[in-house]
Amino acid sequence: MAPKVEFITGGNGITGSAIIAYLAKQTTEEEWSSIIFIALDFTKDSETLAEEMQETCAPVTHSYFPSYVHKDDFVELNTANRALFENFLGALVDVGQKLQNVTLQTGGKYYNVHLKPVPSPANEDDARLASFDENFYYPQEDCLTERQKGQKWGWNIIRPEAIIGYTSKPNGMNSALTYALYFLVQKEMGKEAVMPTNQIYWRGVDDCSDSGLIAELTIWASTNKHGLHVMADSPIQLLKTAFVTYHHGDLAKARQFLLDFGLTIAREEPGHKIYFKGCGTEPYVYVAEQSSASTSHFGGAAYVVDSASELERASRLDSCIDKVGALEGPGGGQVVSLKDPAGHIVHLIHGWTEKEADPLNLPKLVVNFEDSKPRKGAFQRFQPGPAPVFRWGHYGVTYPAGNYQEMFEWYTQTLALAPSDVVYRGEDPVTCFFHVDRGLEYSDHHAFFFKPAKPGDKPAVAHAAFELHDFDVQQLGHQYLAEKKYELCWGVGRHVLGSQVFDYWFDTSGFIVEHYADGDLVNKDTPVAHVPAGPQSLSVWGPPVPSVF
Repeated sequence: MAPKVEFITGGNGITGSAIIAYLAKQTTEEEWSSIIFIALDFTKDSETLAEEMQETCAPVTHSYFPSYVHKDDFVELNTANRALFENFLGALVDVGQKLQNVTLQTGGKYYNVHLKPVPSPANEDDARLASFDENFYYPQEDCLTERQKGQKWGWNIIRPEAIIGYTSKPNGMNSALTYALYFLVQKEMGKEAVMPTNQIYWRGVDDCSDSGLIAELTIWASTNKHGLHVMADSPIQLLKTAFVTYHHGDLAKARQFLLDFGLTIAREEPGHKIYFKGCGTEPYVYVAEQSSASTSHFGGAAYVVDSASELERASRLDSCIDKVGALEGPGGGQVVSLKDPAGHIVHLIHGWTEKEADPLNLPKLVVNFEDSKPRKGAFQRFQPGPAPVFRWGHYGVTYPAGNYQEMFEWYTQTLALAPSDVVYRGEDPVTCFFHVDRGLEYSDHHAFFFKPAKPGDKPAVAHAAFELHDFDVQQLGHQYLAEKKYELCWGVGRHVLGSQVFDYWFDTSGFIVEHYADGDLVNKDTPVAHVPAGPQSLSVWGPPVPSVF
């Protein structure tokens, strides 16, 4: 792994010194000689600064700017600090060819505490209330976000309100200094250190951040991808799967099947569109639309993204086919639509309002094993009927033969999807299972997969899979669908890759949908498996693999 080189401005200040102290704890004895102090005057223009920074700052990968210069006059204060950051950033971008991230620390003035009383605790979502002439943090932040556009480095903004902590020099921004001076004066005067304020402040609440914790947060945010406003060309950050859309030639038949499959209706536009929900928190998990023709087709799958800014980034991609727009259906929100190299639609959504999970009232079974029988005097009892779907979990598509690498690169470079398992035919990869990449956070073994289309077939959806409570519920659902004379595709069995217990059915339009339970979870530290193609990679037990697979 390439070494990280940090550049901390304001090293004598309360936050700058705390960041240095935090990083120094991670420094080995051999690395101490690499820690150097340089004196820079950020009131100089960026061209002059770039010349002075060239030699020492060229290898910088991560930069932290908590610097501040105080002026008693507000006009001078804003002018000076606005220029301070603009000069610094302009010089750094010019010389930092290895730059990965820039972190700007603002402070209480962002929340306008210097202008009037404000609510406490401060909230980062608070609207900007002052003008640029009254609050220099606004133009500082805008300068950072504008300079990052089109660049390969990311950025963070840390916004503490008041700060308390150690500094090597007297610092008026340090609340501890104020407290210490007051206690010292009261002691010298022989008086008790009563709180020097009125009843409103005595009963009030304020928020104050420890500089050491700010330092720890700052380093985490600047090195963990889930804390970053990510690089311009980095994958769109995903949270989880949301819903799938299908267009049916006969919506009425599809409606009945989906109800028997275990979905319930969240909203219906009779004869046109139906939003089906599961028992989980998603407002809907399946959108069924009446096709304009007699034929049926797949309308794409949707993921929830990290933030509204991810939607904006997605809307600027070459593969974007629909810019940011309103998301129809229960829960509202916004959506951007992309098209993959095989022509499949991927929807990215943000801002929909989730619902309360529906109570399932299903037992979590206590299992008696041959050598351990914890269930005593209690019985396993089940209610026949449709298997209630909890959520939509994953889907897969097919691609034209020879397009594996193009598909792999698009899905891993456009979206934050990472491979869990790769299936090979000979020496060539042909199928890949992807999980939503949340770093160390665990997610389902696969939210998506692709495999080659069969000879003569066009790229199409492979199947969509919906999670159930457990194996018994799955068997009850299987029995119910069989009694309704629906067409079984494959099941019940247990997969090798992902470990799910599976049950595949054909719906009334010929699409394959799956009930699954008991799937694996993975994270970035889970090894990627490479397995040979064949029936042995598909199931541990179950019926013979059908030709459709």
